[in-house]
Amino acid sequence: MTIIASVKVRDGVVLATDSMSQISTRADGAVTVIKTYCNARKLFQIGNLPIGVMSYGIGNIGPRSAENLVLDFGRKLDVNIENKPQTVENIARGLFKYIKKAYDETFQGLSDDLKSQLGMGFYISGHDVGDALFSEEWEFILPTSVDVLRVRNTKECVSKWTRQAAM
Repeated sequence: MTIIASVKVRDGVVLATDSMSQISTRADGAVTVIKTYCNARKLFQIGNLPIGVMSYGIGNIGPRSAENLVLDFGRKLDVNIENKPQTVENIARGLFKYIKKAYDETFQGLSDDLKSQLGMGFYISGHDVGDALFSEEWEFILPTSVDVLRVRNTKECVSKWTRQAAM
């Protein structure tokens, strides 16, 4: 299970997540935990931008961890957002396309039922580069999302937390 939290105030946003991760197997409808780790990274910065990303759900796509995917996206940022302004929305859309491509390539051929057990979500928040007054928050969950979704109105300042149960 993963817990993510976002506290948005007028001057910024605070992101937090737990660091637990586990490797489990599923047999006969029962989940057996093989190994538990208490040092998984689920909170990342996009390059040097004032934008953070939290991940939840499965921790990797094939051999690549969520951390590896997000940091690699940050290194290739100019290519991913196709020379669009570095807004939180454009970064979120670029990250969505980047992660979805890896997800679809890795899990192609699996049934929709099995894919639904391999859910992976990303919560993106921060400030647009430039003169943005308020932070923005976006989210997507694979395999169901077809685009990123705005979490709440840009001027709304409240807390949000969610959990994602083990699959």
